[in-house]
Amino acid sequence: MLRSRLRYGWDTCFGILVAIAAATPVRAQDITTAFVNVAVVPMDSERVLEGQTVVVRRDRITAIGPVGKVRIPAGARRVDGRGKFLIPGLADMHVHADRGDSAVTERELFLYIANGVTTTREMGFAPKGVLLSWRARAATGEVISPRIYVAAGPRSFNSVGVPARRFVEEAKAAGYDFIKVYGEDGPVLDTIVTTARRVGLPIVGHAPSFMDSSTALQHALAAGYTSIEHLTGFERYLTGRPGDWWWWNYWNDTAFSVADARQLLTDSAAIKLRAMATAMRRAGVWNCPTLAMYDATSVDAADWPELRYFTDSIAAKLRTLQAKYLSPPVREKAQVALEARRAVVRALRDAGAGLLLGTDKPAPFMLPGFAVHRELEAFVRAGLTPYEALATGTRNVAAYLGTLDSAGTIAIGKRADLVLLSGNPLDDIRHTMHPAGVMLGGRWLAQGKLDHAMKAAEGRQHGIADIR
Repeated sequence: MLRSRLRYGWDTCFGILVAIAAATPVRAQDITTAFVNVAVVPMDSERVLEGQTVVVRRDRITAIGPVGKVRIPAGARRVDGRGKFLIPGLADMHVHADRGDSAVTERELFLYIANGVTTTREMGFAPKGVLLSWRARAATGEVISPRIYVAAGPRSFNSVGVPARRFVEEAKAAGYDFIKVYGEDGPVLDTIVTTARRVGLPIVGHAPSFMDSSTALQHALAAGYTSIEHLTGFERYLTGRPGDWWWWNYWNDTAFSVADARQLLTDSAAIKLRAMATAMRRAGVWNCPTLAMYDATSVDAADWPELRYFTDSIAAKLRTLQAKYLSPPVREKAQVALEARRAVVRALRDAGAGLLLGTDKPAPFMLPGFAVHRELEAFVRAGLTPYEALATGTRNVAAYLGTLDSAGTIAIGKRADLVLLSGNPLDDIRHTMHPAGVMLGGRWLAQGKLDHAMKAAEGRQHGIADIR
């Protein structure tokens, strides 16, 4: 009875939000909206344009200019931008949707939008075809959702009954955007790479795990990966020995020790790191570090306010996990490994190699939408400027996806995926945590509507994986 009441309360509130924000979507998109006297952070360079008027008609930006010099069409909806900052919509380039519960997935999609995330890249695990269905529903405006890109890939091609070649061919025919690999063995990976090139599907994923410690990343570059996830392969490349710096190995000294972690911070490792970062820039290989879930090992993540959106049981498990993180010698190992990850990110930045914002939701503490802000903070703690961090989730994403002509920055003709903030994110990246409203393809969702639905979402979030 109680469970049905909670579900009804959320569904009712969400239904109201949909009715307000997305009912009769064709008419809603015909509305012209003007952000008046707003500071624009266009993300084409590190600058802020004060006192601007930005006009949006349907789903495109049609005018930008100083207040008084841009004509606002008669009947346009006006959004007061005084004291506020307009940025491009954010992206989360490494997420995993719930594996089948449509109610949970719909809540997750809303949480992304409420946090200013207007693009996601789904990295697999959901039942076949489910993510493509959500992508189609999002594209038509049937659900309030980010624009979705979808990667096909099971946990490992080595365990798939269908031969790898056929899997890739079927993924292309079905309309997937990427093939994701997990470190398959040599012959299987070679088949995936050859087939993906032939059919025209980009390869993303984990650096090969079967290769010896000195060649895994080089093999990924030669294979034509477009992005490497979680900085996989760097620990083996830098130490010259097998190793695994995943967070769940912090409790396993035989898999990963403090001494192993310290090897990642030696002068010789730094030299190798600079060489690899330069090679990645030259090869056009991007990295999606997913730093925030490791950042949570060094901060009191159990106090993060977004934990109220988890169920009580999940929140309790997270607090138990946080206590393990903060206990020696686990904390020492986690801290050294985190410093090494930050060094990798800085080296990639310094070499001009591409960085993408991603969270690996639903990893521990990584709640849809909220986790993006934690990842931005993690980038800044790693040494990036707020502008550089913000670029990983805006302009860089469009450059990677090949959509810079329509996304990634604020400019005339671009898609109106926009976030209105109450503070300048170039001064303090934490200002992204507090949207004053979100525009999704020209649909304006004001802060009041978002807050109302967010309140109803508290305590409803399930589907958090990998609590160990």
